[in-house]
Amino acid sequence: QVALVCLFGCVGSHSPSPASSEPSCSSSSPGCNSQQHDEAATAILPVELISKKRDGGELTCEEIRRFVTGFHTGEISDYQMTAMLMAIYIKGMSSSETAHLTKAMVDTGHILDLSALGDTVDKHS
Repeated sequence: QVALVCLFGCVGSHSPSPASSEPSCSSSSPGCNSQQHDEAATAILPVELISKKRDGGELTCEEIRRFVTGFHTGEISDYQMTAMLMAIYIKGMSSSETAHLTKAMVDTGHILDLSALGDTVDKHS
């Protein structure tokens, strides 16, 4: 119930972030440096991003990265993530958003270097 209230009842002042033409978002990418990451950390509120997606907006690479990282570190609660996922389910995601979300999720975990094993295959079903 809290997620529904947040998804459909929250109204925040939102100033859209400029769209990024970068294929990926990382602190080493040109146009996405650590200073921008630090500024975004204080500028982006979960309710603003949830509202933006709920209203059909496209999330930037940095917005997605901050939301996923915030959830991973506990800054963003489970009901806020639930509201975001509901907005994504209802409004959908662009291919760019999907790629950025996948990259952000991968970056929160440990990445194993299996190159010493030679050719490897990773299959998910």
